[in-house]
Amino acid sequence: MSEHNETQELSDLLRLRREKLDTLRAHGVNPYPYSFEKTIHIPELLAKFDEVQENEEHAGPEFAIAGRIASVRIMGKAAFCHVRDEFGLIQVYVQRDKIGEEAFALFKHYDISDWIGVRGTAFVTKTGEKSLRANEVVMLSKSVRPLPVVKQQGDEVFDAFTDKESRYRQRYIDLAVNPDNREIFRTRARIITAVREFLDQRGYLEVETPALQPLYGGALARPFMTHYNALDRTFYLRIADELYLKRLLVGGFEKVYEICKDFRNEGMDRFHNPEFTMLEFYEAFADFEKIMDLSEEMFRHVAERALGTTKVSYQGKTVDFIHPFRRVRFFDLLKEATGKDLLGLPLDELGGIAKAHDVEITREMGEGKILDEMMKTLVRPKLVEPTFIYDYPLSLSPLAKKHRSDPRLVERFQPFALGFELGNAFSELNDPIDQRERFEAQRRLKEAGDEETQPIDDDFLNALEYGMPPTGGMGIGIDRLTMLLTDQDSIREVILFPHLKSVPWFQLRKELTRLLKSYKNNGVRSGALEHVSANVPNSSSTYSFESSWVSLPELEDRQRSLVIVIFHGITPDESILRDMVTRTLAQKDVVERTDVAVLYNAGSENDRDLLKDAFHAGVSVLTIDEFAKFLSYNARGIEWLQNPTNEKIHRAWCQYGLKIRNPIEVSARPSEVSCCPR
Repeated sequence: MSEHNETQELSDLLRLRREKLDTLRAHGVNPYPYSFEKTIHIPELLAKFDEVQENEEHAGPEFAIAGRIASVRIMGKAAFCHVRDEFGLIQVYVQRDKIGEEAFALFKHYDISDWIGVRGTAFVTKTGEKSLRANEVVMLSKSVRPLPVVKQQGDEVFDAFTDKESRYRQRYIDLAVNPDNREIFRTRARIITAVREFLDQRGYLEVETPALQPLYGGALARPFMTHYNALDRTFYLRIADELYLKRLLVGGFEKVYEICKDFRNEGMDRFHNPEFTMLEFYEAFADFEKIMDLSEEMFRHVAERALGTTKVSYQGKTVDFIHPFRRVRFFDLLKEATGKDLLGLPLDELGGIAKAHDVEITREMGEGKILDEMMKTLVRPKLVEPTFIYDYPLSLSPLAKKHRSDPRLVERFQPFALGFELGNAFSELNDPIDQRERFEAQRRLKEAGDEETQPIDDDFLNALEYGMPPTGGMGIGIDRLTMLLTDQDSIREVILFPHLKSVPWFQLRKELTRLLKSYKNNGVRSGALEHVSANVPNSSSTYSFESSWVSLPELEDRQRSLVIVIFHGITPDESILRDMVTRTLAQKDVVERTDVAVLYNAGSENDRDLLKDAFHAGVSVLTIDEFAKFLSYNARGIEWLQNPTNEKIHRAWCQYGLKIRNPIEVSARPSEVSCCPR
């Protein structure tokens, strides 16, 4: 079905539903009443059905349910519909003689996805289906826009609302038509409840600290900035609540915790979201070993409360939190991975070992960042069994206390399971002199170009000078813990309303997806690679690559291919571009049989030239706006690229600097392009 026909069909449905809404109002029905007295949820009714169903001697008690209409069949003087509430589904039998002729006539104006209330008695139909015989049907909310209808026959599902971008962008539709997804967020709520229960039972006090802070700190991250008008000052959304919680320990509280939103102005991937939920807890007179024991106990408690078991399955692998966690030192794991003892090595030698093991590093990275990248690349993906990694390098942990037996290390641990990093914990640094020296080292790293450093917080240092007791503390990512316990491979699945790119870009992606499908239908293998970059000049470490929405083509065979490459943010430098080429077009003879279209945010002609030069000849280079304008003319894609018979489309195509070959080619500058030869 064409897009025009789909749009027309939707418009007709909206018009028809508005007419039904007007009809209900004309007959004195309020389609949006104020309340309805619901007496039972559907699963509760079904659970005690045998006790309460009507029979020849007894009509049975009346129940009141409420939910959305999931299906409806009208048959003369009677109708069947299915009603779904938050927890279950039941069939409702509506008879004209039972609810009245006028009410039954109005029921014909009810639609799938309308909210209704039903009062009636329980009975079993001739086909054996547990049902509710309606005594009264009440309109609770008329749906003037239809929800997607998900059909199911046996175990096979049809027309499911599964597009991830649409699901995240319209979560209300996702939750309405995919009730199983609601269980993810029920589990998330049980996780948070279990955490509170565990800490409250052990004497911890839940507190609240500022989300808007005059100085960010407590982690190595880039903050979001805002202007506080009343104070005429720059403020930051917190990247962590650590430094404020420690101030409370100085003030005399011994056990505190907070579950809060943190914000880090960084990239997004399946494990990271700029806005996320953290648990941080601190206990006076404890060290990291006591916190390690406590957290192991907490993970068991949370899994059992949230899932009903300590066994956790993720992406086909299962572990049991009932078993003791493996405990292993940071540098021992790196030695297993590299064959070398990395503790205390000079920076250049350490960088050489990292590169030899294909670990991506930059010249701005210090020892701690290099070691961290090596751990992320070589070790962490292989950690399946629940594991505590401990004894981290000093350079990686500016807020942890030096190790009592080796000053090059700190008393820190992190828990991992099934490849997940679940938290971070320290014997907390409470020496104000040492802490100031660490802050100064962070300042020097920032001056050298590292954007993710801890600024000097003089007020926090002042607090430490009044004395903070020996302390153990830990932070746990609630989102990642939820991903693990609900078996979800993306953080967006466990956040109700994740942040997404703008709607125009979402629409462009839909158009681009349609274009790529048209290539596929014409025998051209196609795919897209999206490049997401932060707007930080001369900082190649901020770039990441992902094929997040259309799979890249398999380029090993001889089939002709099209690759679309999209850049966000600034134009990356030439080395990054050549790395992109290497990753996508490195196979033998690929360039000769692969067409590349590069889309980028509007910039200078130098940007266009750089992109074209990096990808070599025969590459289409357009701004995203140019490509969006072209696609807006029509969506048939390859038919016009290869056969531009439509004069308007043909002129538009030439206007944006494209010469037609099979399938596309671009000139560096639109001004140099004459109309393409026919």
